Amino acid sequence: TFRTMMGEPYIFQTYGNTHLRLYDLSNFASGGGLTLLAYQDLSGSFQAARAIDSTAHIVTMATMQSRAFIDTPLAKWQTQFQEMTDEQYHIAAADLAEETVVPEYVDRIMSETIPQDQDCSNMLRLGLLQSSDYIEFENRTTMMDLYPSGVLNGYAEVTTFDMATNVFNGTKLLTTAAGAFLPTTSSQVYASDTMMILASVSYDLVPGTNQHSPYTYLFGFSLTPDRSVPAAMATVPGYILNTFSLDHHDGHIRVATTIPELFSNPTPISIGVSNPFMQRTQVQNISNQLYILEIPDDIDPTSNETAQMTQVGVLEGLGHEGESIFAVRFLDALAFVVTFRQTDPFYTIDLSDPTNPTIMGELQIPGFSNYLHPINDEQTLVLGVGQDVNPETGRNLGLQISLFDVSDLTAPKQVTKYVVNEGGSSYSSAQNNHLAFRYLKESRVLILPVSLYDRSRGEVGNFDGFFTFDITDTTVTPRFNISHVQSSDMWSYCWYPATLPQRSMVFSGNLVTTKGHSILSHSLAEGTKNWELDLDTNNTKGCSLYFPFMIR
Repeated sequence: TFRTMMGEPYIFQTYGNTHLRLYDLSNFASGGGLTLLAYQDLSGSFQAARAIDSTAHIVTMATMQSRAFIDTPLAKWQTQFQEMTDEQYHIAAADLAEETVVPEYVDRIMSETIPQDQDCSNMLRLGLLQSSDYIEFENRTTMMDLYPSGVLNGYAEVTTFDMATNVFNGTKLLTTAAGAFLPTTSSQVYASDTMMILASVSYDLVPGTNQHSPYTYLFGFSLTPDRSVPAAMATVPGYILNTFSLDHHDGHIRVATTIPELFSNPTPISIGVSNPFMQRTQVQNISNQLYILEIPDDIDPTSNETAQMTQVGVLEGLGHEGESIFAVRFLDALAFVVTFRQTDPFYTIDLSDPTNPTIMGELQIPGFSNYLHPINDEQTLVLGVGQDVNPETGRNLGLQISLFDVSDLTAPKQVTKYVVNEGGSSYSSAQNNHLAFRYLKESRVLILPVSLYDRSRGEVGNFDGFFTFDITDTTVTPRFNISHVQSSDMWSYCWYPATLPQRSMVFSGNLVTTKGHSILSHSLAEGTKNWELDLDTNNTKGCSLYFPFMIR
């Protein structure tokens, strides 16, 4: 719904609120219920949450609707501007903006963002986040030229509270909040023990072209047990793949980005007299790079000026022609990067000198990994979850689990791989969501959600559930599978539209899995079923296909 205040639209359009609830679990193990201790409702859509010891940091985002407050009052079609020349209009609009429009806009923002029981000392750092180092601004005459992604499109807020020692004000959680204005409406969220990074992508004009290229804007918050404080910001060219493209280590932020290939707008070219066709010219090559940014030592949390991170190192030229980043993993002074187009270069990178990041080794293999996970204390063995690929055509052949030996950084090896190739397409959500990945270090068991789809309507062919594997230093061996649905039921059953997140948990030797519309428990040692809960039993509130992409 479109939010309004006294008949006028709110600046912040949340399209839903975030509800915090803190429960006491002390009676749960003995069969008791959950006791609600306190709650807090936050304005904005939930983006991410991080727990560091007993402190919770919750990130929400609201979309900003500025048109009615900025664009409309200053539009040239307004009555007071209609008889003016362009020069007169520019002067009059600037005067009106300075005298009333901008002050009223700022007051409205403050009234919508600052709770009555808080002040703004820890909030509202303005992040224009617009690169201007190489831009000839005198050649830009419109707001779209100056700020192609907009100036204020989103407001991100970090709410902090202590889950263990929170002193309740009645039943309301005692929280602190810090916020930042961004030119985007969503962010990737990365957190270490002491810093949270909001990474937002916006676009800027490529010099000499009519195309816009992405930039990643990094806004850093210092984290303490009782609050978060806006600390430092930076801008790097390109976009990040996910939160694993970011890392905080020893006073530095490391970030891996891809700058995309760009082409000019189509232009007609005539052959003869009556056979025109459209031509596009490449204006930017695809490239991958790793930046190292130094966080200032003298950050003043009371200052109105947000400190700038300084680039101290860069590694360019990752990947071959046409390839983009498919996976990144930072491990202390090391980084592993996978790029892909039709084959998979797996790079090992030395980051021990922040000013000189160096490629140590490269492994060229078919397929690719989307997620990388170290499995031993020495960090010499790394599991990769991705897809096997035909190196000639680039066609995916099925879910692939790879085991890499990186004990010699100059000569990384793929020790073994296992491909789920049973006639149809196979995929794991762990490729793009690390929360779906489960590796049990002590028992050396890998648990992955797996989906198989081959359009078959019979008793076999389709699968949705989990695969388990035994992992050694040299092998990946199937253990047992857990099916959450019968193949034929995917077509004949009428499913509720909502689905469970794909997760696995182990309790006292029992593996509990959630996926699709059911929760199952199995013995991890034997693979035998303990119990099953079908959440779609007697469903009367919806009728959807099991997989959204299925065709009846």
